[in-house]
Amino acid sequence: MISSLLGKKIGMTQVYDAQNVLVPVTVVEAGPCAVVQVKTEASDGYNAVQIGFSSKKLKNSSKAEIAHAKKGGLESAPRVLSEVRIEGSPALKVGDVITVTAFAEGQLVDVIGITKGKGFQGVVKRFRVGGGPRPTAPCSTAASARSACARPPAALGRTSACPATWAASAARSRTCASSRSLPRRT
Repeated sequence: MISSLLGKKIGMTQVYDAQNVLVPVTVVEAGPCAVVQVKTEASDGYNAVQIGFSSKKLKNSSKAEIAHAKKGGLESAPRVLSEVRIEGSPALKVGDVITVTAFAEGQLVDVIGITKGKGFQGVVKRFRVGGGPRPTAPCSTAASARSACARPPAALGRTSACPATWAASAARSRTCASSRSLPRRT
């Protein structure tokens, strides 16, 4: 059976556990994921299942994406497409739907996501630079970076604390799966 599922973070909330302690939780819309393509060792050299999550508008999809989705029995192209390798021959068929029922409650799962990009940031937000003593002059440089940041980029090391773009990056965490549904906010 497949051990992966695609999802989208909805937000954060709080729930009470069995000991009546308030615990912060992340709300994730996990699945349903449609099987778009099944790869076998005979045809592709390895066993894998390609799954898709959510859907795109037709105007935002290429003709190749739409044709690939039609082969998988979908009316529109999935927004996220991912391939999951599996051991042995795949038991899933094209068009099957995978939901959170594949996981047991309390089972440990690895969550991998993309962090939110924050654009161009200065040293105060990016590296928590506190600055030096605060002069009383109107043009203070209390929270400025070192003078090394005025050099060309090749002269700086990767670890220099300079203002730059704080781009999105991959983040991983290990958490406990719980399929408890929360009431929807209106």
